[in-house]
Amino acid sequence: KLGYSQELQQRDLVKNYLLETYTSEDYFMISDTDECLDLTSSKAKFELLKRKIQKNETGVIQIPRKRFWYDFDNVWLAKRSVPLVKMEYLIKNAHKPLGDIRNANFGPCKKWELEILYEYSFCL
Repeated sequence: KLGYSQELQQRDLVKNYLLETYTSEDYFMISDTDECLDLTSSKAKFELLKRKIQKNETGVIQIPRKRFWYDFDNVWLAKRSVPLVKMEYLIKNAHKPLGDIRNANFGPCKKWELEILYEYSFCL
C-alpha cells in the first residue's frame, strides 16, 4: 500500500510543470515507466492516433495497452487502457491528483485496429 501511495504522490509532482509549460491544446500520457507508445514502426499507427485526437471530445483518450509479462511470448489477454489527456482537461480538473485521473480512465476498453501502446512488465 505504501508503494502505491508513493507512486501517486510521485505522479503528481509533474502537475505544476505541465500546467506552467504546456498549452490547453497539448496532450500528455499518464503512464507507468514500463508503458510506452510505439508510433515509429508505421505511419498508420501515427495516423490512427492523430484521428483519435481529432475526434476526441472528452479531453481523455483511452489507448488500449498490450501487456507482456516476464517475456515477450507471455501476452496478457485482458485489454486495459492508458489515458492520453488533453491539457485543457487537466486545467479544468487541476484540483484532481493525476493518479485519480489515470485511475478513472484506466480499465477495460475496446481494442483499436492497430496496437500502439505496450507494457513490458518484468521483461528482461
